[in-house]
Amino acid sequence: MSLVEKPQYKDGIVLRNEQNPEEFITVNQLTLIEVIKGIMVKYANKELKEAESIIELDEFLSEKINSFNKAIQIAHEHEYHWAMLLIYGDLYWHKGVSEILPADYREWNRKYRRENGLAKSSFEYA
Repeated sequence: MSLVEKPQYKDGIVLRNEQNPEEFITVNQLTLIEVIKGIMVKYANKELKEAESIIELDEFLSEKINSFNKAIQIAHEHEYHWAMLLIYGDLYWHKGVSEILPADYREWNRKYRRENGLAKSSFEYA
């Protein structure tokens, strides 16, 4: 049994921009993490347990998103980018891994979210 508790992700985290209090972002972190895991399995041929371990070892993505700025920083990149970055490291596109979304990605993404009861978007702006 592990002494470290696995993070409990959830959707619907609402964060306010402190510089512009009328601006909000809703973070669907459970969805974000699940989609990244799915990408790792589908497009990088990782086993689910390996994908989970990779994410758990990354402090930036695995910790609760609790600030507007962190949410914006993560939302700035696509889930596919985060998955490839976690697996292959910085500048992964110089290591023979394409940064271009696979041709079937958008369709796969919609279907994956629907079949797994995930939010339609990892981030929602208001």
